[in-house]
Amino acid sequence: MKYSTEEMLQEVLRRSEEKRRIRRRHLVVMYSGVLAVLLAGLTGMIVSISRAGAAGQIQSVYGAFIISASAGGYILVAVVAFAAGVILTKLIQLYRESHGSSGK
Repeated sequence: MKYSTEEMLQEVLRRSEEKRRIRRRHLVVMYSGVLAVLLAGLTGMIVSISRAGAAGQIQSVYGAFIISASAGGYILVAVVAFAAGVILTKLIQLYRESHGSSGK
């Protein structure tokens, strides 16, 4: 027998830790890419809304019950900004887990 039981166990643990590290790295890359796309889209939406917002005006402020047609872009920007915030929070959590800092 080439390895003892303890050596085989150590090798299995080492390989599983390496697989976890690779999976975590893939998640960070995926989240970073999605965040970059969301931020680029958010920037584009803000620019297009600010250009179109000069011509249209919100007629009244009744809250969420009556939303004018020109407010739809702002709602979309808010949803995309929220999604970007969620992804950024998850990236920070993954970074803290991988570097062992709890932040508390």
